[in-house]
Amino acid sequence: MTSTANYTVRAARCDHRASDSGQVTSISAESTLGAVFIIDVQTEHEAVVEAKNLGIPIIALVDTNSDPDDIDIVIPGNDDAVRSIDFVCHQIADAVLAGVQ
Repeated sequence: MTSTANYTVRAARCDHRASDSGQVTSISAESTLGAVFIIDVQTEHEAVVEAKNLGIPIIALVDTNSDPDDIDIVIPGNDDAVRSIDFVCHQIADAVLAGVQ
């Protein structure tokens, strides 16, 4: 991951933590979210809870140190390795693009 991408991810996490869950509710009320994709279930536990409360299906990359019980579609893999994350994200993005076309 480049330093610019890494900074963007950190900034997004800071923005997410600074905001309240009301923004997620308003976003889901305005648009229809088919699913939410989460990389690190332990770090993004609040996102898992919010998605469950809103009834949004969760697709997640789940490592052996995470609990897969709250996840609807589990992708087993290493959520700490950059190459693993990059591979899975590219595959998900390609599947989404193919589904849209």
